[in-house]
Amino acid sequence: MSTTSFATYTINLLKHAALLGWTPEALRHHLAKTNTLPLLDYCMFLAKSELSDAVPAEVRYHWHVECPYAEKRDASSINLHTLWEQLRKLPQITSVDLRLAEDPCADDDNLPEEQRKAQRKITALLRKAESTPYEEEAATYIQKAAALQAKYNVAAATVDQPRHVGTKRVLISAPYVREKSLLLCAIARNCGVRVIALTSTGVMCTVGYAADLVYVSDMFASLERQCLYFMENSPRAREARSTGTTTSFRRSFIIAYASEIGDILASATRDIADAHEASHSALVETTAAVDKTFRDLFPETSTTHIHARNDAGYQEGARSAKSSHFGGDSSGVGGRRSIGA
Repeated sequence: MSTTSFATYTINLLKHAALLGWTPEALRHHLAKTNTLPLLDYCMFLAKSELSDAVPAEVRYHWHVECPYAEKRDASSINLHTLWEQLRKLPQITSVDLRLAEDPCADDDNLPEEQRKAQRKITALLRKAESTPYEEEAATYIQKAAALQAKYNVAAATVDQPRHVGTKRVLISAPYVREKSLLLCAIARNCGVRVIALTSTGVMCTVGYAADLVYVSDMFASLERQCLYFMENSPRAREARSTGTTTSFRRSFIIAYASEIGDILASATRDIADAHEASHSALVETTAAVDKTFRDLFPETSTTHIHARNDAGYQEGARSAKSSHFGGDSSGVGGRRSIGA
C-alpha cells in the first residue's frame, strides 16, 4: 500500500470517528499512548475538509478549530496498524455534550460594574493564594476571596436573567484516570454540576450552568496539580518507592485527597447556604434543572466504586488535601458556588 493509500484509509477512519462524535482534541487524548500523533495530526488536518454533512455541526466546528496545518509525515516511521486498530475500536460518544448554550451570567461584560470589580479582586486574591509558599498567608487571601464570592456570586441564582444549562468536556490525563475522576466529581458535586465519563481514557462530560462549568474545570486543573505535587513529595512517598508499593500508594493517595476535598467544599457550601437562606429555593430550582438536563442527555448511567488499599497513601492524601489552596487558576472564578475553603 502506498503512502497516499495509507493516508486515505486513515482519513476515512477519522471521518467515521467524527460521525461517532469524536473531536480532534478528544482523539489526541484517547490515542496519546499509541505514538502515532504526528500522522494523526496530518490526517486530521486533511480529513476536516472532507467531513460528511451527517457530522453534527458542533463536531464539525471543533474539527475546524482544532486541526491546524500539519506537515506530511512518513507513514513508514510509525505503527500504522496500531492507529488503525484503535480508530476502528472507537465507541460512539454523544456530540450533544458539546452544545454549551450562551449564559449571560457567565459573560463579564453583562455583569454590573460593581460585580465586575469584585471579580477582578477575587481573581487577584486567588492568584496570590496559589503563588505564596506560606499557608497562613494563603488562607488570608482565600478568606477574603470567599467573602467577596459569597456576597456577589450566590446572587447569580436569583438574578432576573435567562440562564441555560450547558455542557463542557474535561480531559483527564493518564495515569490514574479513574482516581482523578473522583476529584473532578467531588468539585462538581459541590457546584451543582453533574459529571459522566464518556470513555475509559478520561474523556469526561460536565453538565451545568456556563459559569459553574468553567469554574469546575478551572478548580480541577488547580487541585489536580496540587494533588500530584503532594503525592510526589509527601514524606511517605519515598517509603512507598523503596518498598515497591508506589502504584497502590498513589491510587490511595488520590482517592483520599478527592474525598477530603469533597468534604471541605461541602462544608463551605453549607456555610454559604446558611448565610443566604433567601437564595436556597432558587439554588434548589437551578440544581433540579441541571439534573433534568443530565437525565435527558444520559438516560442510562452506571456507577463505579473505587477502593483505597494502601493505608499510608490514604492517610497522606487526606492530610495533603487540608493543605491545598482553593484558589483555582486565573479563570473561572465566576461560578455561583465558586467559594474557597
